[in-house]
Amino acid sequence: MEPHARCRSVILGTLTLLIGAAGTVAHAGGDSYRWVDDEGNVHYGDSLPPTVRGGSHSRLDASGEVIETFDATLRAVDEVAEEQAGEDAPSQNERDRILLQSFATERDIIMTRDDRLAGVDIQITLIERRIDQLEERLAQTDDAEREAHLNERLATQQQALDDYRERRDTIATRFNADLQRFRELTQ
Repeated sequence: MEPHARCRSVILGTLTLLIGAAGTVAHAGGDSYRWVDDEGNVHYGDSLPPTVRGGSHSRLDASGEVIETFDATLRAVDEVAEEQAGEDAPSQNERDRILLQSFATERDIIMTRDDRLAGVDIQITLIERRIDQLEERLAQTDDAEREAHLNERLATQQQALDDYRERRDTIATRFNADLQRFRELTQ
């Protein structure tokens, strides 16, 4: 390698490290967020725009790792379940009317179910990957403080994984019951 090219490599490497360090220092103050807009573009920021606050997004820690994921679809499903479990739950006739208005065919129900399950499955896969990464880091660390931090994050991710698996089961059960009821109503 020529001396001039070697010097350029050292300068570029140093600049990269400085920019990375400056970004870390500038961002050390708190969490950031990741969201996807209606057009499919991924965005990052220190705060969420008002239009995203009720929607799907992820909260990231200072190192850019996902701490928490907020799924608007799952939240809506949970809210419907809570409403149906309450005393003011709609009557069977009302639920049947809503079911028939929402879906024209069995295929519509199946496709909607599969889409919702696919979204949850993606989250489960991402969390499983994060758990694997945290376990690898945990196996490599000798620092007790870092180990405690990693164990805490691992517990948080494991709880999130359990929650998503439970949500998946709930969604599958609800849609399968709706599919069965739809068949009863349309035959």
